Amino acid sequence: MTALLLALTLRLTPNPPSLDVFGPGSFTNLHSEQAWTNATAHVWFGTACPLAGYYFDGQRGLRVAAAGCAAFVLLRETFWHGRTPGPEVRTDLISGLVPIFAVATIDALVHR
Repeated sequence: MTALLLALTLRLTPNPPSLDVFGPGSFTNLHSEQAWTNATAHVWFGTACPLAGYYFDGQRGLRVAAAGCAAFVLLRETFWHGRTPGPEVRTDLISGLVPIFAVATIDALVHR
């Protein structure tokens, strides 16, 4: 199943796979209003996605949704963004993954 999804993903992507996390440049690209808007949208998605899972299936749904959304963020950055500069990749990964892990961590701490 995973091989089929990977093959499908590779065939449908408009760009060759690229994840230039260690590329040159500043740490993030938050120097313009457009970059801030993009990062805000990623934070919103990273927060809303696990919480939607919690709404549908409680703690188990939150964990499944968090894992799925984190995988989606990595796939999106690797296959659909093309050859983007390092600062943009780092900003997208941080603003997309940190909220997912924050929501999952807070849930785990609350439900010990």
